[in-house]
Amino acid sequence: MGFIQWRHDYWPVIIMILICLLNEVVLASVFLVSILIIFLIIKHILYSKELTWIVLSAFLVRLVFIVIDELFQVYNYALDSTYYNIVAGQIINNYIHNVSVFYRIIEPSVVKYYSLFISIFYYILGNNQIYIRILNGFLGALAVAVVYSICQRIFPNKKVAYWASLLTAFYPSCILFTSLNLRDSLILYLSLEMINQFLKASDRNFKTGRSLLFLILVIIIGLLRPQNFFLFSLIIIIYFFIVFMLGDYSYKVKLLFLLILFSIVGILFVYQNELILEFIEYPLRALPRRAIGGSAYLADLMYHSLFDIIKYAPIRFLYFTFGPFFWDVKNLLMLIAFLESIFIMFIFYLSFKYLRHPSGYEKNNHLLFLFLFGLFGLIANALVDSNYGTVIRHRMVYIIPFIIFASANLINKDNRVCPST
Repeated sequence: MGFIQWRHDYWPVIIMILICLLNEVVLASVFLVSILIIFLIIKHILYSKELTWIVLSAFLVRLVFIVIDELFQVYNYALDSTYYNIVAGQIINNYIHNVSVFYRIIEPSVVKYYSLFISIFYYILGNNQIYIRILNGFLGALAVAVVYSICQRIFPNKKVAYWASLLTAFYPSCILFTSLNLRDSLILYLSLEMINQFLKASDRNFKTGRSLLFLILVIIIGLLRPQNFFLFSLIIIIYFFIVFMLGDYSYKVKLLFLLILFSIVGILFVYQNELILEFIEYPLRALPRRAIGGSAYLADLMYHSLFDIIKYAPIRFLYFTFGPFFWDVKNLLMLIAFLESIFIMFIFYLSFKYLRHPSGYEKNNHLLFLFLFGLFGLIANALVDSNYGTVIRHRMVYIIPFIIFASANLINKDNRVCPST
C-alpha cells in the first residue's frame, strides 16, 4: 500500500526523469533552464527579493509560452527563424573547415551577426532552436532587471522600479518577441543596458569606463540593426545639445558651442554627404517594402519627396504608437494587439500626466535622456514601418521608457514622489 501511495504521489516526477533520459533535447533544455534560473536567483536575490520574484516570473512565463508554442505552433514565424538557422549552420560549417565564419555568406549584416550569435550556442548545445528561444527568454528576463536598475538611478522611491519592472515583465509584446528565435530579444536587452550604462556614465561625468562600455553597446546594436546606430547617435547629440543650452553657461560659450556644432555638421555634409543622404533618405527606400502583407496600414501614403516624410509624420506616429485601431482588427492576433494598444494609450496618458509635474526628487537629465530615447525611437521607426506585424516588434523597446514614467505616476496620484528606502 505504501508503494502504491508513493507511486501515486511521485509518478509525474518519474515520468519527467524518464523523458529527460530518453530525449536528449529535453534533457539539454531542462539542464539549460536550471542553470539560467540558478543564475537569476544568485544574481538578484541579495539585491532585492521582490526583484528576484519578478525576474523569475518573467522567465517562467516565457518558458511556458515557448513550450506551448513548440507543441501547438501558436505563433507562426517559421520563415524568419529558418532563415537565421540556415545562415547559422553555414557559419558552423565554415568554422569547422577553418575558413572565415562569413565565407560565401552574402546575407546582410543584420542576418549575419544575429546568426553568428545563435551559431555559438548551436555549436555547444546542438542545432535546435528551442535552446535559442530559452536563451532569448532569459535575455527578456534580464531586460526586466535592467529596467529596475534604470529606475533606481532616476527615482528615489523603489516602488517605481518595482512597478516598471513588473509591467515590463508582463507586457504582452515583450513576452512574445523575447520568446522567439528572433533578434528582438537581444536588441531589447542591449538597448536597455545601453541606457543603463549611459546613466551610470552620466553620474560620473562620463569620466569612467562606463562611457566606453556605452559606446561598445551602441556599436553592437548597430551591427544587429544598422539604422539604430544612426538613431542612437542622433539622440545622444540632441541630448547633449539640450543639456548644454540649458546649462549655467554664458551666452558667449553657448554661441561658441553652436558655431562648433554647425561647423562639424557642415564638414560632415561636405566629406560624408553620401552617408548622410543615405540616412536621411532611408524612409523613402524602406517604406514600400514595409507596407505589404495582411496587416499593412496607410499603404496609400507613399513618400515621393523628403517633404512627404515630414507631412505624413504625425499620422504615421499615431498609427505606429497606438495602432492597431478597432477598424484594423481582422483576426484574433490583431484583436490582442488592439487590446495592447489600449494599454499603450493608458501608459502614455499616465506618462505625460507625470512629465507635466515631475516630483523634483528625480534626476532631470536622466529623465530627459529616457524621454528622448522613447520619443525619437517611436518617431524614427514610425517613418519607415507600415505593417503591424513589424510595428509591434519594433516599438516595444521605445514603449518601455513611458512604462517607467507611468509607473512613477502610479505610485503617487499627486505626482509627488517622496524619497524612501
